[in-house]
Amino acid sequence: MSSEREKLCRIREVEIRYRGPHLRIERILGPAEAQAFARKVVTDHAREHLLATYLDARHHPIAYPIVSVGTSDQSLVQLAHIGSGARSPQAPVIASSPMAIKSGSYWVTWANSNAKNSDKIDDLDADFRSKVKDFIAALEAAGATVTVEATKRSEKRAYLFHWSWKIQQGKCKPSDPTTMAGVDIQWDHGSDADSKKGAKEMVDGFALAVPPASTVAPALTSTHISGKGIDMKIKWTGTLKVKNKTGVEISIPWNANANANTLLHQVGATYGVKKLTSDAPHWSHNGT
Repeated sequence: MSSEREKLCRIREVEIRYRGPHLRIERILGPAEAQAFARKVVTDHAREHLLATYLDARHHPIAYPIVSVGTSDQSLVQLAHIGSGARSPQAPVIASSPMAIKSGSYWVTWANSNAKNSDKIDDLDADFRSKVKDFIAALEAAGATVTVEATKRSEKRAYLFHWSWKIQQGKCKPSDPTTMAGVDIQWDHGSDADSKKGAKEMVDGFALAVPPASTVAPALTSTHISGKGIDMKIKWTGTLKVKNKTGVEISIPWNANANANTLLHQVGATYGVKKLTSDAPHWSHNGT
C-alpha cells in the first residue's frame, strides 16, 4: 500500500447570474440576434461602441462589457483589451460597427446630434449673408414676419433628406441609394411597405416639404451645403408694401402659395436672393 496519500481535487461549479433588467432575447446564433442584443444594451446610438458579448454553452448572453466608446463612425481600441496577442498591445486599431441601422425616426435623432442644420444667418457665405440680411430687413420694415428654418447644412444631413424623401415618395427603389461614409443606414427593409414607412418617419421627423409644397427631392449638392441657400417662411396679412433694392415700393397681396407669389420673388431677386419655385421655403444665390 502506497504511503502517499491520495490527493483530493475539488471541482466547483461557477454560476453567473444576470442581475440587471431582463433583456428577453433568445440565443445568439448569428448576426441578426447579435444586432438585436446590441441595440438593447447600448442605448447611446450616436457613437460607435465595441461590445464584447460572452455566451454560455447554449449561446445565451451572460455578460457584455463595453470595451470602447468612440465617435459617430469609429471607436479606438487597444488590442490588449480584446485578447489578441498577435500584435503589440500598444498598437491601436479602429473598430467600426458593421451593422447598419434601418431607416426611421432613429436617424432624425442621430442627425440632430451628428449632422446638425444651422438656422443662423451668420453661418451663410459672406456675400450671400449680406444680401439675405438686406432682403429680410426690407421685409420686416414693411411688416412681414420672417422665420428662418435652415441655412448651412451638413452633407450627411443632405444625404438623409434626399434619399428618405425619394423613397417615401416612391421616386426610387429602397435599394437605389448610394452609401455615405459615417452614415451606416439600411434603406431597404426587405419590403417596399416597410422601407417607405421608415423613410416617412424621417420625412416627418425632418419636417421636409412634400407635394404640393415641394415636388423635387432635397438636393444632395444643395446650396445649403455651400452656405448659399436659406429656407424661410415669410408671412403677412393684407397687402405688403415692400421696397426692392433700388428703393421702389412694391405692393404684394398675401398668397399662401409661396411658390406662386411672383411679385415677392421679383423683389427678392433685386437683393440677390432668388426663389426656387418648386420648394416652398427655399431661396438661394442662384434660384437652385
